Amino acid sequence: MTPEPVWVRADVVEAIHRRQLAEHGGAEGVRDAGALASALDRPRNRLTYGNAAPQRMVPAMAFVGAPRMHRGGWAGLRPDEVPAILQKGERVLNRREAAQSGTASSQNITINIQTRDAESFRQSRTQVSADIARAVAMGRRGM
Repeated sequence: MTPEPVWVRADVVEAIHRRQLAEHGGAEGVRDAGALASALDRPRNRLTYGNAAPQRMVPAMAFVGAPRMHRGGWAGLRPDEVPAILQKGERVLNRREAAQSGTASSQNITINIQTRDAESFRQSRTQVSADIARAVAMGRRGM
């Protein structure tokens, strides 16, 4: 069995950061402690769970001549606009629709299902799903 790696702790990274600041200068402290913790946890998660995150390899040449937007904004867009990639069937809400979705009242619904045993539930789950879908549709229509 392969021994567990020695993981780099956040306090060690912060100490290295302080030494680099003392030598080279720069802003004190860590800008986002959560991002640092996430970055340090990624190798451990990858070892435990594998590389589950979908990734797409793109050749570096795809970015040759790409505009550098380090001062903000997007090429060809106004300051209050952002680009979006949607899949078929998806849509973007306009500001009015987005505002309405934020003010819509929502309710939590708890459904308790009692059956004699697990097999009884398995046999009736299609009917239960249909009943729940019908109830949700009626709720959306305000019935």
